[in-house]
This record gives sequence, C-alpha cells and structure tokens, in this order.
Amino acid sequence: MLDKLYIIAFVTLVVLGGVVIYFHYRFLSILKTAHNEKWKELGCPSLINNSPRNNIATLNFLRKNEYLMMNDQNLTKISLR
Repeated sequence: MLDKLYIIAFVTLVVLGGVVIYFHYRFLSILKTAHNEKWKELGCPSLINNSPRNNIATLNFLRKNEYLMMNDQNLTKISLR
C-alpha cells in the first residue's frame, strides 16, 4: 500500500515538474523573442546555466509585475501561471 502511495507521489511530482519547466521555457522564449532588450537587461536568463544575479532579476521582474508594462498578452498570460 505504501509503495503505491510513493509511486503516485513520484509520478505527480514528475508531471508537475514538467509543467513548471514548460511554462518557464515559454516565458523565457516569449521574453527573448518579443522583448529582447528586457531579456538582455535581466541577464539573458535561460532554463540552465543561470547566475544568481539573473535569477534574482527575473524573479523581481515577475514579483513586481513588470511584465504588465510590456503590453504583451502572451507574456502576461504565461506570467500569471
């Protein structure tokens, strides 16, 4: 019984992790292609090989809702998820 619970929990975490990675990838992709200057200002963030500085800059960009100033529906939609 406990083995099944662990398997269900593991599969759930893997699926949720995949969803989070997908949305983060889409966010960075939209930012890089549609708002290249802001992407560069944030330190050219990517899924891997980020520095603490650009991680903090990207998190602050999201936390302060700066994406709303970009007037981009796609960026806003993906940022709210």
